[in-house]
Amino acid sequence: MRRLFFALLPDEQTLAQCQTLQNRLSLDNARPVIRTNLHITVLFLGLMPETQICLLRQALADIALSQITLTLGQTVYWKKARVVVWTADLPDALLKLRMQLLEQVGQLLTMPEPVFHPHITLLRKVRARPAALPSQPLICRPPTLALLHSESQPDGVRYRPLLTRTLP
Repeated sequence: MRRLFFALLPDEQTLAQCQTLQNRLSLDNARPVIRTNLHITVLFLGLMPETQICLLRQALADIALSQITLTLGQTVYWKKARVVVWTADLPDALLKLRMQLLEQVGQLLTMPEPVFHPHITLLRKVRARPAALPSQPLICRPPTLALLHSESQPDGVRYRPLLTRTLP
């Protein structure tokens, strides 16, 4: 079984800005998300057997992709998850992509999908709300949609792309 999700992978400018924000937010005992793990989750699938990968590959091939432009803005502390995230708006193109994926693979989901709040997680294991949470507006045009596999490693989780498609 693999823990899988569909995500948008940020462009280089967005990755650089994420690292700048992480540096500005550096907190004792908080863990910055490594550069290769930065992403915007579109649809979390949960644990999936290997046999479902073919269906997910077909779903990814069948959906119509369009360019997605997001505006990243506020950094926010989510107490329950103990993370600091960089929130984004929810443009129609992203909502349409999510709905297409749900139509293709919704029957495979093992749990109800929570409310969708587009974001990039910057820091994990944050014990308390940071004193200052900077606002850093940025227009982001993710170039890639990926099916990611969440792999546990001794030094933390790694998100490995299994399948990708380039957005127009």
